[in-house]
Amino acid sequence: MTGNVDITGLPDIHSSLLYIDVHKFYSNPDDLERIKLPRSSEGYLKLPEIFHKFTYFTYTGKFTGFINDFVAYGSITSNLGRINSDLSIRPDTSNSFSFKGKIKATDFNLGQLLDQQRIWAEFP
Repeated sequence: MTGNVDITGLPDIHSSLLYIDVHKFYSNPDDLERIKLPRSSEGYLKLPEIFHKFTYFTYTGKFTGFINDFVAYGSITSNLGRINSDLSIRPDTSNSFSFKGKIKATDFNLGQLLDQQRIWAEFP
């Protein structure tokens, strides 16, 4: 991953303002599931099975806000196509998040993602 991080307000991370500018982040679902989560009963990040349809992805974008209330906007490019996002993200419970905003898919193969190739064609 390449980029810049600016955190104002440390050492109290819960009241600190975060600004993360991701120039390029490359990964895949298997790598993400190796991330150890603090205070989690499972211990590691567990993605829903549908995320494993993405064999790889790259992300370029920005995260701005607080650890419990931030905005993420950027672009994800993957084997299935491209997704642009402008999302507000907040923790909903200890194990889930609330998302609000916009997502735009370009040249995205929804049929492959949903195992519905005959119903959903690739969107130009």
